[in-house]
Amino acid sequence: MTNLINIVFPVFGLIGLGMAMARHPAFQPTVSKGLSDFVYFLAVPALLFSLTAKGLPWAQVEWGITVSYFAVCYLLFIVSCLFSFKVFGLSLAQQALFGMAGVFGNTVLMGIPLIMSAFGEAGVLPLAMIISFHSIFLLPLVIVMAEVAREGGVDLRRIPKLLIQTICLNPIIMALVFGTLWGLTEVGVPTGVTKLLELLGAAAAPCALFALGASLVQLKLAGDISESITVAIIKLAVMPLSVWMVGGYVFELPQLWLAVAVVMAALPSGTMVFLTAQRYDLFVQRAASTVLISTLASVVTLTLVLWLVLPVNHQ
Repeated sequence: MTNLINIVFPVFGLIGLGMAMARHPAFQPTVSKGLSDFVYFLAVPALLFSLTAKGLPWAQVEWGITVSYFAVCYLLFIVSCLFSFKVFGLSLAQQALFGMAGVFGNTVLMGIPLIMSAFGEAGVLPLAMIISFHSIFLLPLVIVMAEVAREGGVDLRRIPKLLIQTICLNPIIMALVFGTLWGLTEVGVPTGVTKLLELLGAAAAPCALFALGASLVQLKLAGDISESITVAIIKLAVMPLSVWMVGGYVFELPQLWLAVAVVMAALPSGTMVFLTAQRYDLFVQRAASTVLISTLASVVTLTLVLWLVLPVNHQ
């Protein structure tokens, strides 16, 4: 129990501090935006590059974690879209955002600090196997559906460009790709560069959690709350349970790998859901409510999930 408190309290404590500070009159929204950009474009990529550039033990990779995790994502995405159409009567583009909110977790701002805190460097490899493909596998689903359903009809020439931009301009994906490639060369990173990356990487976890808390203050409960609560239940309960069943009983993942996959699946809906909704001017209020509700509820649900999987550290 002490170990669990030592993991959960700092994580949600930093999120709470970010929320508290963001309410101070002197804390401008531009500060939160700047801090989030620093985390997304510099701190987290530096951390991921430095970890993967050392060389990943590819012989130890359990590819079942990627297959099981994203098989669940795709299945839940389809089921969520159909459910939202039947129950809430959402349009095709709105279904895409509903489905995205149910499977797209906050893997960067919350997932990386949480996994590193709970599992240390032992969790880096399974974490990388999920984060590496997270945006690549999930964002195209939403982009294609939203583009097909947008007003004025679909411009097929626009979709490949958006997909390439989504992948190639994503600093998290690029950091993992270049770090992995560097690790394969077995050439050490120069000492000066290593020190720089370590300084930036050390700031990733606290700044990410603080920035997440500050960004939550800017989100308001609005729209159809019942839809947002439904999506939150899918994300916080249905998805981790599904990943546990598929990863554990179908692919029989080792306990550490299964534990990381389940914790990642239990993360709240990511801020990328809200940003994507803004891009298409669809589902915006409900996306904001979903991110806010799922993040606040995850204080309880993630604590429960961690309590269930943390014994893996002692085996």
